Amino acid sequence: INIVAPTGEDLKVMYELLRRGWKDILDLSLYATAIRIDSRVLTMDRSFKKFLKDHGFHYQLLITHKDLLS
Repeated sequence: INIVAPTGEDLKVMYELLRRGWKDILDLSLYATAIRIDSRVLTMDRSFKKFLKDHGFHYQLLITHKDLLS
């Protein structure tokens, strides 16, 4: 496991998502970091992925266990 510290750019992304209505800070941090390091991340939270899609964000970075099986 690598710990990745947030940057100012991450905080801007997190704030924008928070402003649009998503309140889970762990989801926000995971997504902002995934964008910055250009990496796909595993999540069990399909509702967050739908939220990103519905609000025009790059939701394909989030994958679920079902994505891995298909």
